[in-house]
Order: sequence, then structure tokens, then C-alpha cells
Amino acid sequence: MGKLGLSLPYYSLHLDVVVHLSRDATQKLIRQVKWIPPLNNIIRANVGDSSVSNPGRSSFGGLMRNHNGEWMLGLSGFCGITSCLTTELYVIFHGLRIACDVGHMNIIRESDSRMALDLIMSYIQPYHPRAPLINQIVQLQHRDWIVNFHHTLRQGNKCAASFSSGCCSGS
Repeated sequence: MGKLGLSLPYYSLHLDVVVHLSRDATQKLIRQVKWIPPLNNIIRANVGDSSVSNPGRSSFGGLMRNHNGEWMLGLSGFCGITSCLTTELYVIFHGLRIACDVGHMNIIRESDSRMALDLIMSYIQPYHPRAPLINQIVQLQHRDWIVNFHHTLRQGNKCAASFSSGCCSGS
């Protein structure tokens, strides 16, 4: 592994504490959020998106790490002007395609977009505006490999978010 592979994974291994205040601001709910390494021979892939507005100039990013938290590969790209949901679906699709192309056979795909994951996991009407892209993701999911989709909080997805935020300029 290169130097980038040794230093970047630890960025999201740090523990974050998120504090949510109730309506009366007297009770606090503290939730600890951190990246959890997968079991041996499983790749954990985190994906994220970034946009100037919704819809707006949008970019995506993602990275894949092994059970030691070591960098396996990453991706980023610029989507043009589109919605956050479409951008999230694009990064899930491209991440799965790349993982399949390089031969990873057991993947946990994490996203902070519950809406994108719900669309992938449910039946989509053919006239849904994102149906073609969602169907491509589902086709990849049903290849001869194991793909599990997990939802993560944005605070636990900082590495993937950092990949996407630099691409919004379109350069």
C-alpha cells in the first residue's frame, strides 16, 4: 500500500460524538458514530455525494477498505447539474461496477442516503425517473457475488464525503 493508503483510512476511524437536543433543550441524546471494519475477506465501501444546491453542480466519491481499514481503491467524479439523490445513485452504481471489475466478491456498501438505499431495495415502477439507473444497480447486485447495503450517518461517512466535495467545481 502507498502512503495515501496508510494515512487516509484513519481519518474516518476517529470517534465522533453527535449531540441531538430535544425540543425543550434539556435532554441530550448522544450517539457515537465511527467506521467499523468488516470481517476478513469482506470489503467495506463508503460512498457519498456533494452538491452546491439541490439540484445543482454535483459530484460523488467513494472508497473501499479491507478488514484492517487499509485503502483498497477509490473513485470520484463530477455529475453535472443534478439532484443529490441521482448523484448518490450514480456513486453506488459506479462503485459496484468498479468493485465487480476488480474482482471483489463480498462487499458491504455503505451510504448516508436512506432514500437511495430504499429505492434500490424496493420494487421500482418502470416510469420512475431514476428507474434505469436503479435497475442497473439491481442487476449488478444480482451477479455472482455478495453485496449488502447498509445505511450510515453522514458523520460516519467523512472519508467518502471528502472525496466528493472536491469535485463540485467541475475541474
